[in-house]
Amino acid sequence: AFTKALEVNPDFAEAYAGLGTVCSEQGRRSEAIRHFRKALQLDPARREAADGLARLSADSTPRP
Repeated sequence: AFTKALEVNPDFAEAYAGLGTVCSEQGRRSEAIRHFRKALQLDPARREAADGLARLSADSTPRP
């Protein structure tokens, strides 16, 4: 559904954020990051994308 939405409107930040969430849940980290960043580029206030990106960043931070 998100990819179809982007075919209609390639500047649809909510669809990029949704794709980021789906990719993240499927373990496709690099794709998720790319989609979250695109969502934030289009809509810097997009909370779902900011939270998703922060979560992925925290998951990659080495722990003592």
